[in-house]
Amino acid sequence: MTERMTERPARPATPLARGATTRQATRARPAPTSRPHPDARPGGATGSFRFQFTARGALLGMFALCLVSCLVSAAWGIGVLAGLGYCAAGVLAPLYVRREALLQVVLAPPAIFLVAVLFAQAFTAQGDSAHGTVLSVLEGTFLMLSGAAPWLLAGTAVAVSVATYRGLPQCVREFRATLRGEVVVDRSARR
Repeated sequence: MTERMTERPARPATPLARGATTRQATRARPAPTSRPHPDARPGGATGSFRFQFTARGALLGMFALCLVSCLVSAAWGIGVLAGLGYCAAGVLAPLYVRREALLQVVLAPPAIFLVAVLFAQAFTAQGDSAHGTVLSVLEGTFLMLSGAAPWLLAGTAVAVSVATYRGLPQCVREFRATLRGEVVVDRSARR
């Protein structure tokens, strides 16, 4: 068998050199190459844009989720909903927060949940006098916190593990270096 090699004539590099009009040449121009987004996934993985919150945005979202779950839990009398809301907030916040805000997002959820429980109990308090309302809020808060204690423990453990996977140890090292007065090099700027 003999292979026949045929050579193609060299094509001109630009569409204008091939005799195209200016309008056709601008349409045929290849798209410019773009640089990866600074928050792009490691390894150059493609996919949808990863939305990231600031620390304030994540904490506000956690408070909103905890408050809604506590209100629904108090209204329906299902204590598990408050715990599930806390766990959901504890998992979602470390996933969608900027890496430098992980320490704040891991430390704040128990206090955020306490404030959300207090607000929910104040909104749903029963009592005719001020003393009865305050007593109702305190009772409801203690009962909801005691019922949600296993969920608080589990949600905090999962939040810490997710944040550790995303870089919490580096945030702790940078925080300790800042407390000692050392200059901290921002590693995310080098990418």
